[in-house]
Amino acid sequence: MAKAGRSRCGCCCVMGWIFGIIAAIVVLLGIAVGLFFAIVNPQKMKIQINDATITKFNLTEANQTHWLHYDMEFNVTLRNPNRIMGLYYDHFTPGVYYQTDENIMRNYVDSKFMNVVYQGKKNTTVIRYRFKGKREVYLLEAGERARFIDQFEKEKRAGFFSIDWKVEFRTRVKLGAIRIGIFRPKVRCGSSLVPFVGGNNGQKRVNVTSDVAKCRVKFKASSYDPLA
Repeated sequence: MAKAGRSRCGCCCVMGWIFGIIAAIVVLLGIAVGLFFAIVNPQKMKIQINDATITKFNLTEANQTHWLHYDMEFNVTLRNPNRIMGLYYDHFTPGVYYQTDENIMRNYVDSKFMNVVYQGKKNTTVIRYRFKGKREVYLLEAGERARFIDQFEKEKRAGFFSIDWKVEFRTRVKLGAIRIGIFRPKVRCGSSLVPFVGGNNGQKRVNVTSDVAKCRVKFKASSYDPLA
């Protein structure tokens, strides 16, 4: 019986040591994470769309198919507020939407777009895009077509079009010579009134500016992209 008691006591001591080691590791990890955030103070990037103009925006119909012809320019302004971390933007892709859930402007020209954009600490980067081309507008119901065309004509007469924006990208963090992770954050952008500066006979209207559309960037556990 004494041997059995000593055996149980030995097992308890071993388990106590194991739990003690685990607790110490957890505490040390917590301290390390706390020191990392205190020293690095990571902050989310800031993104906005500004200085947008539309020089061509026409709606045509052929064989009951509607086409939107467009020529549009805008800036995407990226701000890295971090004082230690650099940021990589992989496959940065803006989307432009007008009255529908379809990205109407997929073609771009005269753009500084690159597959990878690196942004140093405390830096602001401005990327200028120009989208030009035509896109089919899917309007299946007669009522939907009427509402779309009526809104289009009203906004064209007013000289401003209400544009919704979307931004997609993956990002990596650079600390010194180390690159950390690949993340796909969720980005939600607002809408803006974009001036139609193409007048009759090619004349351009002046002294018109667009609203600034700001984007909110959210990182979640699902933002990590191990397969990228």
